[in-house]
Amino acid sequence: MRLFTSLSLPMLAGAVVASSGITTSVYAQDVLGRLTASYRGHYGTPHDRNSASWRGWEDPQSPSRISVALWPDVTELDPQYLAVPSAKLVLKYSPSGLFSSAQEDTADVHLRWLKQYGIDGVMMMRTVGQHTKPKETHLALASSSLSAKPAFTQCDSQSPHQLRFRPSKGEPINHRSQLSHHQNHVLSHISQAAEKRGVTVFVMYELSPDQLHRNSWLPQLKKDLHNHLKPHVSGPSWALENYRPVIGIKGIGLHDPGRSPSDYLELIRFLHSEGFYVIGGVNPKWQTQSRLSRVFRRLDMIMPWTVGQYKTLSALDTRAKQQYESDIRWTASRNVDYLPVIWPGRSPVMPNSKTISRRRGQFLWRQFHHLYRLGYDTALVATLDGYDDGTAILKAAADSLMIPQKQQARTVSNEGGYLSSDFYLRLAGEGARLIRRQRGESSNVPILASDGPIWFRSSFEQDLDAATTWNNSPIRKAHVSNARCEQVFDGESHLGSGSIAISGLDESTSSSYAYFKSINVMIPVNYRTQLSFWLKAGNKLGRHVTIDLVTTDGSTLSTSNAQLAKGSIGKWRRVHAHIGTWLRNKVVRQIVIGYDCTPCKGRFAAWIDDIEITDAPIATETSVASQPVCRIDTGNQQTAASSADDADTSGYDAPRDSDYHKYVVEPISLQEYAKTIEN
Repeated sequence: MRLFTSLSLPMLAGAVVASSGITTSVYAQDVLGRLTASYRGHYGTPHDRNSASWRGWEDPQSPSRISVALWPDVTELDPQYLAVPSAKLVLKYSPSGLFSSAQEDTADVHLRWLKQYGIDGVMMMRTVGQHTKPKETHLALASSSLSAKPAFTQCDSQSPHQLRFRPSKGEPINHRSQLSHHQNHVLSHISQAAEKRGVTVFVMYELSPDQLHRNSWLPQLKKDLHNHLKPHVSGPSWALENYRPVIGIKGIGLHDPGRSPSDYLELIRFLHSEGFYVIGGVNPKWQTQSRLSRVFRRLDMIMPWTVGQYKTLSALDTRAKQQYESDIRWTASRNVDYLPVIWPGRSPVMPNSKTISRRRGQFLWRQFHHLYRLGYDTALVATLDGYDDGTAILKAAADSLMIPQKQQARTVSNEGGYLSSDFYLRLAGEGARLIRRQRGESSNVPILASDGPIWFRSSFEQDLDAATTWNNSPIRKAHVSNARCEQVFDGESHLGSGSIAISGLDESTSSSYAYFKSINVMIPVNYRTQLSFWLKAGNKLGRHVTIDLVTTDGSTLSTSNAQLAKGSIGKWRRVHAHIGTWLRNKVVRQIVIGYDCTPCKGRFAAWIDDIEITDAPIATETSVASQPVCRIDTGNQQTAASSADDADTSGYDAPRDSDYHKYVVEPISLQEYAKTIEN
């Protein structure tokens, strides 16, 4: 443990004081002074040996269909190892399918991400004791979006990894043996990947709440440790503390009224005799469990499992902070190490289900910040792969284009603003730097929603995509009445059911306009940055609706001599522009929806959908000078504007400087932007 503040806590064994006065570890591989992440590795598919189930991916209430809280991002996984629940599960922008944790490719990619984003180690969860037999299910998925045929009938002979499965009825499977086989494969692959990627690994045994008597779980744990764990413990990637290999026991004081303190003491004595450094996963209120006080003092490290204990930021600021400080003082005064558990919040598993808002990263960052203020540099984040319960920080689908239609799943952008699929990995890595004093203090989320090349993308699907930050919020309007600009779900959309609708009544034959602030963003623009969106005009005046961009210095796209093409009446058209030509080295703060026409009079209506701001790929780009200023696409075919209707811009007047300065926003800093996210 390293304390960077002046808390009057005694020094722990295994640490020394550097010349700077900072307490530092003398060991290269350890848990103290590091950020570790828990990893379940429990997902399976019919590709696995002797498996007929979608372990971890199934809806617990209806095992015949796929249902997860967060849909995983599998774009970096080898498609040959992905399992497709049905032929209809096809995505537009990414490979379709789900992964098995027992595949070597899965372990390698997941641990490569850990190393890439600055997470030091992984804590493998491993179950012991009698396992409840899962419900017998058929593999035919019941979701209306999936095929009624048995799963995997379309991909059996093509994959050498599919050894055996039971599509409907057949011989029974030994579920306990199946789980043990799955866990052994995951452990083997994770250990190899940890060595390859340069991260540490150790195992945390989970004691089954169904098995309370020590005769039902203690012999099994000892046998499993000798037969399956010992070969990996001596490996170069296994985590060490005080020169001892690390192992954990989760479940002490958790749903265990039938277990006695002597059971735990016997287990701890056994693990110590085997040379292990023992971490105990305990009840969050462990300090009130006086009957287990002897057990707590015999542990080498205490890890209170606080996932789900705090549901709001205000609770974090009171209960969590108090618990951290109380736990640190108790453990330090008794020469026991401490591992606080932090987590990102929880995405909803089902529509209208109970959830703990992630607050676009603020929930997780606030926990890092409390540890920083207490001077503590060690933490465990749960859970890397919690896709099923919505606690995952590994890459997950960023928007609706990355998940199959009509699936009961969410994206990381489901709380209103666009977030990249790696947002929580980036944030966790930044949190590790914060508690290690490798970056300055910040009480707000210190990273951008995305670091490119997709800076923003939304099809405005409810609970899946980035939503409008404001509805019906005009910045400035003149000679326009009944003006509205809002997100709608009436089916008038290019993809799905959501879009942005703008309408109003132009009452002037001279100059009329209405501009609405719509979406709050923070996007740095380079010479490759481009904007695209789909536009449908409901009538002739609706063709004068377009998108404008406001930057942090107050300048805009429309006042930079950029002229975007118009839409077409009654059909969707894609408008595309290389905004890097005009806004290079600026930062876009707002996406504005506007109507501007001179001279016009009458009602106008239009819809905007599928807004994207991205960087063009380096490998395929041409010089900026040779890029077309704008492009209109019909359907899926990209064509340069050619018809008079498509290319006509004579009726479009960019807002004059004298008009635009009336509604342009004041410059804003990244710190101020972060505060708007929190609020």
